[in-house]
Formats: sequence, structure tokens, C-alpha cells
Amino acid sequence: MAYSFSFVTSDTHFADVPRGSLLKLATLGFVLEDDPVFARTYNWLHSPNHKYSYSNAPCGLPGSYRLPFTTVWSVADHLALIRGRSQALKVLRASKWDGGIITEGVDPKSAAMDYAGRAFATAAGYLARAICEAYCQPQN
Repeated sequence: MAYSFSFVTSDTHFADVPRGSLLKLATLGFVLEDDPVFARTYNWLHSPNHKYSYSNAPCGLPGSYRLPFTTVWSVADHLALIRGRSQALKVLRASKWDGGIITEGVDPKSAAMDYAGRAFATAAGYLARAICEAYCQPQN
């Protein structure tokens, strides 16, 4: 399986795209979460220096120029990270996502669902996998 990571640059800013986020480097095991370079990357994505951070909002996680809100992809990736798990759980508890009806994201301030990407099966599967990897117990 091939993975692609997106780190978009322009003359004026750097941006991370959640579906191919740099956070996946640790979640997929390419680097340790406590690696100094990864830690600086995580800190930057959650800082006011990243235009689409939203980390100062109650339900904020990094977004992007393409998805300017807290994305389901970011919630799932944060569940896999020790540093991000509590904020991801806060977003999940505050959102109205239920019954597998997942949208592409939520408003970082209110956790209101983004209605443009409604009933997004791929996103629901990605989030379900992340929840299960973090919390499901193997059954005998």
C-alpha cells in the first residue's frame, strides 16, 4: 500500500493537508511521537503560526486551506497520538456525529457538523478504525 504525505508550500505560507497530514508520520510508525523533529512539527500545526490551526478553539485541531475546519481525518490521527488523544475525544464528545453519520469535519468553535461533506462513508470508516485501534479489546 502506498502512502502520500502532503506538505504544500507557497511563497507566503506552509500548509498541511489533513488526509495526508504530517501527523501520519508518527501514527504509521515512520517516526516516534517523541522525535524532536516530529514534536516541533506537531507544535507548529497547533500554533498560531499555522494559519489553519484552530487549536485555540474549544473543538479545534489543525485544518487546511482545503478544509478550513476541524476535520474527521485530524480527529482520527489525534486519537492515535498520546499528545492529541484528549482533544480528539473532546471533539468527538462535543460533535453531533452519531450512528456512523460522519461529515468531513466540525466547526472548531461549536463542533457543529460541516453539512457539505455529509454521510461520508470513507471518513466514518477511517474514524471507526482509529477509535477501535485506540480502545477496542481483542475478543477470544
